[in-house]
Amino acid sequence: MNRASYCPAVARKHTLTALVAAIAVAALLPSAAQAATCTQSGASRADVVFDGIVLSGPRLGVTGDLLSPARMQVVRYVKGHGPRIVRVATSFRQGEMGTAVAGGTFTPEPGEAYQIFGQTPRGAGSSTARGVLEPGVCGSFRALSPGRYLHTIAHTTTRARSTQGGAEWVAQPLSGPDGLLCVRFQPANRSGGVDRQAECASAPGPRRLLVGIAATSQGPSTTTAVVVAARTLRGVSIQSPDGTQRVKALGRRLPMAVAVFRGFVDPTQLEIRATFAGGRTSAVQLASRRADAPDPGGQGTWAVFGQDAYPHAAGGICNSWWQPLPRFRDIPGAALPDEACGTIRSGFWFVVASAPGTTGRTIVTGAAGPRVTAVTVNAKGTPYPVGLARSGRAFLSVLPARTSAQDVTVSFRLRDGTARTYTARSSFGVLHIRRDAL
Repeated sequence: MNRASYCPAVARKHTLTALVAAIAVAALLPSAAQAATCTQSGASRADVVFDGIVLSGPRLGVTGDLLSPARMQVVRYVKGHGPRIVRVATSFRQGEMGTAVAGGTFTPEPGEAYQIFGQTPRGAGSSTARGVLEPGVCGSFRALSPGRYLHTIAHTTTRARSTQGGAEWVAQPLSGPDGLLCVRFQPANRSGGVDRQAECASAPGPRRLLVGIAATSQGPSTTTAVVVAARTLRGVSIQSPDGTQRVKALGRRLPMAVAVFRGFVDPTQLEIRATFAGGRTSAVQLASRRADAPDPGGQGTWAVFGQDAYPHAAGGICNSWWQPLPRFRDIPGAALPDEACGTIRSGFWFVVASAPGTTGRTIVTGAAGPRVTAVTVNAKGTPYPVGLARSGRAFLSVLPARTSAQDVTVSFRLRDGTARTYTARSSFGVLHIRRDAL
């Protein structure tokens, strides 16, 4: 799966850009007086200080926040030394919602520029060559103006709007030091950093895709933008609930294709196929990694989205599950998804969990490897529908509230005709992303 900006591929502010569902978590910054003191303290205590630009990478489920460790391209080292690409701990790890780093919440977005005051792993001294850089206890980062290092590529601005109306979007390709390329896009009626999104790659290859999906919440004018860029891109086709859109890529140095949909479009309902010079194609799998399951009380469907565990773990798949937003409902009303991770090294994994909120549904979710042909879920003898994704093989079943794991039976039918059945078990094969695994 190509790493979509996801903005997960769902829309963040995101989007997937808010996987998209769009609720951004604000960084907690000190007051002006505290900031001055903290910055001086952070610089003196830090092992390494550098200016860098945030690159695109794997994101957390459907909120779209960059997973830890995020990758940054170093523009200059103020203190210390190391490679051009550095890994930096952020506030989000798979399986954990909003885990703060020592210096406060660090939730960077691609295309943002920061001065980082970091602590290197034990024994690394002032070098960032190995391990993950940990922001310091005080004054761990300072936002810089992206315009200091990123510049618009001339004559390549693209404006696009939905044929059904709503807010128009503007997209621009950007270039930076050492071959850095970005795409930045924003509603035409927004200014400053409001609803602005970007995707960046360091010296990308000719077919390295930059994919961004973002929504702007503007009531009747709400729209969702999909931006795809690559050095040799010629066009894209996007399958959505509205049908298929085909968009030609414009520009030379970093051609972009921009599509805009009326209302909020869940990125996990999209399938994107890019066509490059010479006719080669590449797919961004989003909808095929999603499965839906009905609510036992008739209160709308639930969805699950599976993505590879990050950092990489053999057979690791992390699932996010949530109740999708109605197409034209305001995005800020969306609830954050829940998430669990497991490994299919034994063929499958599952967990029985309780959904927070007023519904309190009992959730059975997991993933099934290629040896599994079917998954069934029962509680007290009553079968419940199971949604199983085509790619990634994430599955989901929704049971009535307060259903105990002691009453749940999960069965996996294998290709050899046998079955593995588990009763009164709350989990199997669950994967915990440890902090020291970073």
